[in-house]
Amino acid sequence: MYTAAEVVERSSAYSNSLKRIFFSLLISYYKRKKQENL
Repeated sequence: MYTAAEVVERSSAYSNSLKRIFFSLLISYYKRKKQENL
């Protein structure tokens, strides 16, 4: 069993990495769209 603090720590670290992946995908997508428009 995990303590509540450990659970919160793990889930926040997990969501932070998900956010990082999501934003990097979003940025690369917009860069690609910009290049296509040029």
